[in-house]
Amino acid sequence: MKFHWLVSLALATTAAADTPPPVPPELLNCAAIGRNNERLACFDRAVAALAAGKPAGGPAATPEATFGMLSSTPAPTRPADSGGDLQSLQSTVKAFGRADDGSLLIKLENGQAWKQISGTDPLLRKGDTVTINRAALGSFQMIMPSGRSAKVRRVD
Repeated sequence: MKFHWLVSLALATTAAADTPPPVPPELLNCAAIGRNNERLACFDRAVAALAAGKPAGGPAATPEATFGMLSSTPAPTRPADSGGDLQSLQSTVKAFGRADDGSLLIKLENGQAWKQISGTDPLLRKGDTVTINRAALGSFQMIMPSGRSAKVRRVD
């Protein structure tokens, strides 16, 4: 009887060891992102949240949700037109704020926040629709309804 019990226990332990732990969906979503720096930023956020014992939460890893996300680790450069990456997005201005350095923060309806890093007064109001385009060397440009543009960086 003890022998059967030990064999059953050994088989159960072996079967459990052969089954890899499931990959958290937060990491699977990040793996689908095409741009290196946005994929790495997604992984960084997901792993930090999982290590803290919290679900990664936040926006789902869609091209729009990860547009403009940058990692603190530099990524190799890729051509701007690489495989179906989102080149621009449009959203409506929800609110304004100020960054620690005093620069303008623009909060959008899609949940993203962008910091103006160059340019003049954007002449924006709540409810205006803006377009954010990829620009040279991994930068981003916000186009306002007034025709003005400014370099921006995503902060949230």
